[in-house]
Amino acid sequence: MKEILEAFGTRIRSPFFGYFALSLFSLNWKAIFILTMSDEKINIRIAEFEKLTSVGSLVWYPIALAILIAIVYPWIQYVFLFLASKPTNLKNILQSKSEHILLIEKKKLEQERLQLLSIQEEAVIDQAKRDKIVEEIEDEDIKDTVKKKLESLREDSFMDENEKLRKEKENNIKNLMEMATKYREALNNDKLLLNDRHALKRKAEELEDKAHKILLEITTD
Repeated sequence: MKEILEAFGTRIRSPFFGYFALSLFSLNWKAIFILTMSDEKINIRIAEFEKLTSVGSLVWYPIALAILIAIVYPWIQYVFLFLASKPTNLKNILQSKSEHILLIEKKKLEQERLQLLSIQEEAVIDQAKRDKIVEEIEDEDIKDTVKKKLESLREDSFMDENEKLRKEKENNIKNLMEMATKYREALNNDKLLLNDRHALKRKAEELEDKAHKILLEITTD
């Protein structure tokens, strides 16, 4: 008995039985409604049911319609899945291309970082070699001069354009003030003529004015 019930339950759960039940109801819904929901006597309801139905509407037509639905429905599903797969595939392709481009850019950046690191390492090695050569100079004065020049060059190489411009202005101020100082020191010569004394004083003041203007530019930047 259990096996019979299980087999019957399997048949009921099959898609074809569902299609058959749906077709049966759709073809005979009016007769089923009168038979189950009408307030008339049972014999009247049965008679009305028999009048509205036939063997064809109860058996053959639902079977034919269920077979047709069972055949057509998978194709309908296929069409919908096919249409839905197109944008999905295009989206996956677009995403794959984006990931591919991103990987290429990451690879380029990684190579550029490695190249930069290699250049920096070579610069450190070259600097160490030059420092060793400088240390081998026997004359201390020459050694100190070379060291100072190297330090100045290295400082300049790490400066940006603004820092270089600022340092250049500071050097100009220093040179102008040194020249102005020399002119003022020359004024102490008692043998100078009055015109020469005024000329030296004017040049010193002009140089000091230029230095002052450059200093104002630096402070306002």
